Amino acid sequence: MTTSPDPLGVLRHSHDALRAMAEPLGLDQLRQGSYDKEWSIAQVLAHMGSQAEISGLFLDAALSGQDPPGREAFAPIWERWNGKDPQRQFILETGDGVSLTAAPAGPPEPGLPEVNLPAEAFVRLVYGRLDPAHTPPSVKCTGVDLDDLRPLFPGF
Repeated sequence: MTTSPDPLGVLRHSHDALRAMAEPLGLDQLRQGSYDKEWSIAQVLAHMGSQAEISGLFLDAALSGQDPPGREAFAPIWERWNGKDPQRQFILETGDGVSLTAAPAGPPEPGLPEVNLPAEAFVRLVYGRLDPAHTPPSVKCTGVDLDDLRPLFPGF
């Protein structure tokens, strides 16, 4: 008797493998040429992200019995992905409460503590789920200890 693979498990494995390859890359590496000499590695990753989002539109339409999306639905998705920067900066302020706001453009103020982490780790931190077992090795802290930040985000 043969069994078919779990489609979500296969998709998760593929996602995890891609993340493991892309996560350690720095900005200079992401800007390097890919196998397709006309595209950088960042452009290939953006293409994969936008295509995943577009595929989700087709899946949602099929599951709801709607017509598939037309080409006009793709342009805003492509524009959003093409406009993404491999890096974002935020300011975390603590006191009576905790606030997280977008940092102004330009380099950060010298001497301020910094935490550099991939987007997935950032989301885990904010939702109180960035325990040591789920902290990737690419997380770098300067002037602050990640263990001091974790209690600020207790989750739900």
